[in-house]
Amino acid sequence: MIFLQFENFVCIKGELAGASVCTAFASRHFNTSGTIEVRLNSIRTADVLINGELVDFDESVVHQFPGLFVMELETNQSSINTRRKELIVSFTVIGIAFKVIASDKVLNILPVVGNKSLAGAFRGLLGNFDENQDNELRIPSGEMLLQNSTLEEIYDGFGTIWRLTENISLFSYEPGKSYNDYQKLSFRPTFGLPSNPSPEVEELCGTDQECAFDYIVTASSNFAAETLYIAEIFNNSVEATNEIKSCEELPSVNGGVWNATNTIEGSSAVFSCYPGYQIEGISNIVTYANNSWGNFGNFSCILIERNTNTAIIPSACTTEGLSTTIQPTTSSTTDKTKTTQSSTTEKTSLTPEIHSSTTSILRKTLQQFDREFRKILPYLIGVVCMIFLLSIFVGFLLCKKIHKK
Repeated sequence: MIFLQFENFVCIKGELAGASVCTAFASRHFNTSGTIEVRLNSIRTADVLINGELVDFDESVVHQFPGLFVMELETNQSSINTRRKELIVSFTVIGIAFKVIASDKVLNILPVVGNKSLAGAFRGLLGNFDENQDNELRIPSGEMLLQNSTLEEIYDGFGTIWRLTENISLFSYEPGKSYNDYQKLSFRPTFGLPSNPSPEVEELCGTDQECAFDYIVTASSNFAAETLYIAEIFNNSVEATNEIKSCEELPSVNGGVWNATNTIEGSSAVFSCYPGYQIEGISNIVTYANNSWGNFGNFSCILIERNTNTAIIPSACTTEGLSTTIQPTTSSTTDKTKTTQSSTTEKTSLTPEIHSSTTSILRKTLQQFDREFRKILPYLIGVVCMIFLLSIFVGFLLCKKIHKK
């Protein structure tokens, strides 16, 4: 259950404007969580209450309760005329969260539903969460207002129908106030806007109609600027939650491959042939748009013909066979010559893959030889040193013998 509390906007001079603003928010998920309230406060900007108890954010900005997670966000106070407090309220069991943005005059609520199984299960002012905008104006009886209804018809036939009753209210009230203080049945908002807004309104709001409405009705540029700020956050949130559509698979081509920059809308792809192949025809650089890669072009990859006069013959027994080159022979009438010619023809028809295999065998053999040589290298050095010392000793003995004579 989610409840919003609205009050008449009070202008600078104390007069009531023809508009209402949200000043409190209360919610609870059946028996899995306590009741959370967020309401405006003239000193602290906003207060958070759990089951009627004030939450202190001075000691910690994060608070965990059964079924509830509340965190105060660091805010950028961009204007000296506007104070803000931003909170994240998350119902951990059901998968629903709210970003609450409080300023001096208004409480803005941005809901985020992460549980897709709730699609179509909502009713009320926030719609149904079923991605169908044609059935948002459903009243408690199940009937729906027409989508082309006027603002006044929506207010009378939809907004007031969802008015909170005292027996289901989740709000707690400050001393001296009760449910009846927030039931202004005679209130009617302003429904129309002048056709020619002032230059000040156009300069601040541009084409944003909600900003223009708030500026004209409340005569507060700060309040209108806050509306513009929330609209920007909302639009960015909508863009961030848009479903990312993956690209369809690129067609396979024998002897080559497509290289794509990404797998989402707007990605580009270019085709290239594998080494040993050359492209024949024209390949287009394609971009994925409107669920299609577009025109791929008309092309294929053709295997490049190689010179087959010589070939490298691998040998599993000796390294000599790794560098054997077979030269083509001339015709002969003898059986021996025919045999040699047949052998040569078979060997020269070997594919480049054999050459690659031969190179691999040679590399492995050299690597094995290097490892073995490194193992015996210390012994070879020792033997050389011993031979050197022995030669010195023998020379010494010979010199001594010659000296005695």
